[in-house]
Amino acid sequence: MNSYIDIGFHAATSLALGYLVWRIFGINDRRNLLISLFFTFLGGLLIDVDHFLDHFLSFGLNFNYEYFISGEYFMMSNKAYIIFHAVEYVIILGLIYFFLKDQKRKMIFASLALGVLAHLLIDIFLVPNPIKGYFIIYRILNGFNVDMSQGIFE
Repeated sequence: MNSYIDIGFHAATSLALGYLVWRIFGINDRRNLLISLFFTFLGGLLIDVDHFLDHFLSFGLNFNYEYFISGEYFMMSNKAYIIFHAVEYVIILGLIYFFLKDQKRKMIFASLALGVLAHLLIDIFLVPNPIKGYFIIYRILNGFNVDMSQGIFE
């Protein structure tokens, strides 16, 4: 998939979810709308910052735009650190959400968790990576060695 389309899809989905969370929580003022949008955007788009880390771990400080934008560094290094891309974070954020009493804080954690979840689901279904590769524990236990050429259900 074209990286620019991927980024646009992540951004649009995140902002739509942020608006939805804000409406569901019914804290109807602009400030809280911006907070909800910010945290879904953070969870849904800015988690891709970890791709820079992967690229630099693969190639050092030699930034290659073509390799970066195509994701070839995964195939070349056979490593997937992507430390912010992990299902476990959604679970942790969800648990924190359930223990919170304050509605505004609950909205923030719901926004963040839904943003991350949406990002991971988009990645899982649009990029043919194995689902197990989206678990940080799996990646750690395997030395971050992940065969990124497998289908998602292999």
